[in-house]
Amino acid sequence: MNKKIQLKEEKMDLRKIRVKRGEADIRRDIYTRYITLTLPIKVEDLVVKKETDGIKKTIRIPLTKETYVFIKKKKTLNEIKIYKKYSKNIKHIEVGLKKEKLNVKIKAYAKE
Repeated sequence: MNKKIQLKEEKMDLRKIRVKRGEADIRRDIYTRYITLTLPIKVEDLVVKKETDGIKKTIRIPLTKETYVFIKKKKTLNEIKIYKKYSKNIKHIEVGLKKEKLNVKIKAYAKE
């Protein structure tokens, strides 16, 4: 009687993979606020009045006019730091590995 038996043993191969647990979308939203202002404007004219033979004549020559210049400045409201933090944790895992052994039982029969 010829019989082949293959004995096998489990080996462990360990690989580390990254599992995506979440994501973040970071953006800055800009809102525009409109302001309505009522501002006085001063105008300076040179007025020349002339009267000849009962006829009145007025001449206006514009000299200056006030105007406003708007200067916008940026002011820092908050400073926000955004970064990734890595930490290491230790995880203990127990894995059972099987190994086959040959077990031979011999039965002897008595000769009569």
